Amino acid sequence: MVDIGDRVTQGQLLAEISAPDIDAQWQQAKAAVVQAKANLARSQADEVYAKNEEIRYTKLVPTKAVTEEEYENKVALSKVATANVGAMQATIEVNEAAVARLESLRSFQKLTAPFAGVITARNVDPGALITADNPSNERLLFSLAATDPLRIFVDVPQVYSTAVKTGQTAILFRRENPSHEFIGKVTRTANSLDNSTRTLRTEIQVPNPKDELRPGMYLQVKLILDQESAPLLIPTAALATRSSSPRVAVLGDGQKVHYRDVQLGRDYGAEIEILAGLVDGEQVIVHPGDDLREGAVVIPLPSEPLK
Repeated sequence: MVDIGDRVTQGQLLAEISAPDIDAQWQQAKAAVVQAKANLARSQADEVYAKNEEIRYTKLVPTKAVTEEEYENKVALSKVATANVGAMQATIEVNEAAVARLESLRSFQKLTAPFAGVITARNVDPGALITADNPSNERLLFSLAATDPLRIFVDVPQVYSTAVKTGQTAILFRRENPSHEFIGKVTRTANSLDNSTRTLRTEIQVPNPKDELRPGMYLQVKLILDQESAPLLIPTAALATRSSSPRVAVLGDGQKVHYRDVQLGRDYGAEIEILAGLVDGEQVIVHPGDDLREGAVVIPLPSEPLK
């Protein structure tokens, strides 16, 4: 009933699967229920007759009109009739359970949309053979996507993972049209970092009423993080690479050089973030050469603004 690009509502019929064998079994099971109910009515009538016979023979035994053996036979027949009624009631329950099972199977013959959205794939045509419970030949009949709101997944680097909170604002845009921004919200996070990438899987939901964003797109995401203070940035050229750990040459008292071990944050290209090891206001030396020793006295030149 639908094809790719069609918008459907929740519960809308998408396709019907013809299963004549299931339909025939369902009809047979319903007929078995009717037959069992008819047999139950007969068994109940037999039970009433057997009990009446038992009562009648109970009155005749004291008068010696019937023998004890005949009376005991009537009692046994009454118990058999009662047992037959119970057996037929159980048979009805079994047959009704079979009908319910087949009705559940027949419900899968009608494919309905579980939610409102757009059909993004249709992998069958009228007359195609649908094989159930065959893992080697499984395939999706339809693919349905809900696009408003749209769910966006982004992997946040470890250094910013603890700053991501539910409800934060996110700005999204397509690389081919960066001026057109979409505003979304962080709805949930994995709350655990991926072992291979050390990133935090984060879900962002963004309203998409005009269908401007499509499932499967790659987007650029800006997360608005709450920071108590601005990050401490230094020129990338100030890093000393002579040792295994990152260090920075700082100009101390008496214009003497002192090296500090620092902890690096995000690399912005010309600048790099310092997480620990420096304080705001300290002077750092740019392009420290290999011959610049600890404690050397230098004469600073007037600083030029960064470009």
